[in-house]
Amino acid sequence: SDLTNGTTGSGALVLATSPTIASPTISGALGGNLDLGTAKAIVFEITNDTTTGTTLNKLAKLTGAPSKALIAATSDIGKIIGVVVGGAGTSGNAQIAVSGVASCSFDGATVAGDYVEISPTIAGSCRDSGSIRPTSKQIIGIVLVNNGVAGTNPVRLFGDEITGGPNVVA
Repeated sequence: SDLTNGTTGSGALVLATSPTIASPTISGALGGNLDLGTAKAIVFEITNDTTTGTTLNKLAKLTGAPSKALIAATSDIGKIIGVVVGGAGTSGNAQIAVSGVASCSFDGATVAGDYVEISPTIAGSCRDSGSIRPTSKQIIGIVLVNNGVAGTNPVRLFGDEITGGPNVVA
């Protein structure tokens, strides 16, 4: 394009390699695939609970009316909405990954390809539940890496609540 006057121009415009586009609004049909890359997720924001709040890389659920985000409890078996990837705490908005890839804090070792469920021992943590589909808790996603110890590992999140069997109430 001809941008010689620095303000206006005509013709096609070619942007630099990997330009940054801040806060775009996308509407209408996409017309193709949306590639989130290898470590990105679809995220939504919701107000943090002011008492319990949320923690980075931990599972979050909703409480109250209006709903607010807080860290999952060890007694939870369902209703997890995703993994907190930003804005954690007791004020402001939590950024919660609901689909795609996000890092979750695990309570133990992981094996790539295993199912992920809610930890019954550490609040908000994920647990590798093995290669056989769990039947007693919400399935969060699939582990993407092997790790011989507890730690923060990437998970391919399932977008909707999935339970292990037809008799599980989430």
